[in-house]
Formats: sequence, structure tokens, C-alpha cells
Amino acid sequence: MGRYFFKAPYKYEAYVLLRMESKKFAKTGDGRFIVASEPLTLNEYYVAFISEVPFMARVEDRAELVLPDDLESVVGVAKEVSRGRGRVQLKWRRYEDFDAREEVEIRGRLSGRGIAEVLVRGYGEVRNPYVCRDPDDCMWPSTVLTRLYWLTHEHKVLEYRGASTVEIVAKLLSDPKKEFNRITMLNADVDEVEQLLKKTGFEIKKWCREAKAELQVEKVSEGKLFIEC
Repeated sequence: MGRYFFKAPYKYEAYVLLRMESKKFAKTGDGRFIVASEPLTLNEYYVAFISEVPFMARVEDRAELVLPDDLESVVGVAKEVSRGRGRVQLKWRRYEDFDAREEVEIRGRLSGRGIAEVLVRGYGEVRNPYVCRDPDDCMWPSTVLTRLYWLTHEHKVLEYRGASTVEIVAKLLSDPKKEFNRITMLNADVDEVEQLLKKTGFEIKKWCREAKAELQVEKVSEGKLFIEC
């Protein structure tokens, strides 16, 4: 990639989208390419991924993962996985609606349970980008790096393990620095979840009559949650 950490052919719509996300992106002097002279964050990589242009990018970011759920989710989309002491290396490649490959390393505390801050380093190359034909009904494909973006900025799916899971959910949804506002709990005890969340200080509105269910917990405003199944 030479001296650039990101490079894509210039396309006006993509350039506007990328610049709205970060001033890190710029045009080359001849106007032929969009480039960045620093590694991308997961946010910036995701925006590049949905910009519908081919690109090459280096990624370096810190992320909070819920163990073991988030790590299992990322490993689940990888084609190759190798583990070492305090690290996991993942490779992803697929030929269906588009052509892309990624190599990603995650370093940090990767065992046990709870929230862990990890370092993510990766390389992504999209040769033939996925094109969303219908913005109202578009299913963006999930790669290792885009899955990491979703888990750290959009939506988490956690296996319900009692009070410890509710404690994590309460911590994530009460943190104003977190961008996502929705968490799914699998196989949850509905009444127990409601009572435990109330004990943490949340006001709860519930739309679920099941005893055990897949619960969607959504933050509707500060201190207020809506749970449904």
C-alpha cells in the first residue's frame, strides 16, 4: 500500500460519505484516489465497507468485547482461526456477492467472562465491493472486521447466564459513551431479568408474556428500558 493506510479509487459519493465520518480521508493531488495516512478505526473501516468502492485498508483500534459471547461471534464468521497466548488471529475470505479478504489479530484478555478491552489490528482488501441494490431491504454481509464494528457500536447478542449477564447489560446501556442502545439476551428468564434490571435503577416497560425467551433490551431514554420477546 506504499505510504497510505487506506487507498480507494476516487468516487464522489464515496468520498463525501468517508469525509463525513472522518477528516482522515483525503484526495490525492491528481484526484484519482481517496487515501488516508493513518490506520482506520473500526467505524471508519465499516463506512469504507459500505461505500461500495474497492479499497485496501489497515485497521488499528481498541474495542470492548463481552467474553466469551463477542469473541465466539467473531470467530464464527472467520474461515481460519489460530490462537496464541493472549491473542487470536483470524482470516476471512468469501466469493459470493463480492470479493474481499481480511486478516485480523485481536490481543488482550481473551479468556474468562465479562467485559474486556482488546487491541484490534487488521488488514482488509475489498476487490469487488458488495452493492446494496435496495437500501430499504439490504442485508450487508458480515466479515470479521464488520462483525467487530457491529458488536462494539451497534448490537450485542449475549447468552443469558443469570445476574452476571444482567450486570453487563446494565453497565453497557448506562454508559453514555456507548453508541449502541440494544442488546439481545438468549434463553433469558424474563421475570428475573426485569427484576434485576429494576434493582440496577432502570425503569422498565415490558412487552413479553413468556417465562423464558429471546429478549430484546432497548434503551429508550436515560434510565428507561423497553424489553420484548
